[in-house]
Parts: sequence; structure tokens; C-alpha cells
Amino acid sequence: MPDMIDQKRIDDLVARPTESLNIEVKRWISPHEPEGIAKIARAALALRNRNGGFLIIGFDDQTMQPDVAHAPTDIREIFHGDKIQAIVSKLGGVNYDDRLPTIILAKLGCRRVA
Repeated sequence: MPDMIDQKRIDDLVARPTESLNIEVKRWISPHEPEGIAKIARAALALRNRNGGFLIIGFDDQTMQPDVAHAPTDIREIFHGDKIQAIVSKLGGVNYDDRLPTIILAKLGCRRVA
């Protein structure tokens, strides 16, 4: 995945989220709970195996509508890049890889797992 992420692509994914082989949509996930950690790691590594993609967090994966009822209060802190990278590194044995997905957080735009 290139270093420069196309903002129009991000905006389109947030406006019209959809799942495909390179796009995973998840409700809000807690990166502090074992189930959330496992979901983040599995999704990131699955997308890495597809040579990258997007993990969109904060949308109902059935209706594709924003999951506002479960949104955390401090999204930036909870999904800090270092925390997400630590999850992927610990469970997947991957420190940095260009094929790791771009994570898109509802209402915040994107954050690259790095």
C-alpha cells in the first residue's frame, strides 16, 4: 500500500462503507479487551495476507451505518497507532509491513498501522 493514502478514497469508504476481500468493516472494538484485541489482530493480518487494504472501525457490519451507540469517548487515545501496532506485533509477529491495512475510524478519518 503506498505511503500517501488517497483522502478521496477514505472519504468514499466512510460515506459508503462496504466489505470486500480488501475491506473489513467492524463495529467499535475495544483494543483493551481480549475479544477486541483478537478481532483487530485477525483483521489486520487477514488484510495483510491480501497485500493490504482497509479496516473500517465504527460501523455496524450488517447495516453499514455508523455505530454511534458504542463509540468510545476518546477515540484518538484508545486507537493510538502505537497501541494498534503493539497488538499486531505481539499476536502476529509483524513489526512493520507495507501490506498492513490502513485503519479508518468513524468520524476521524484514517490511521495507518505503523
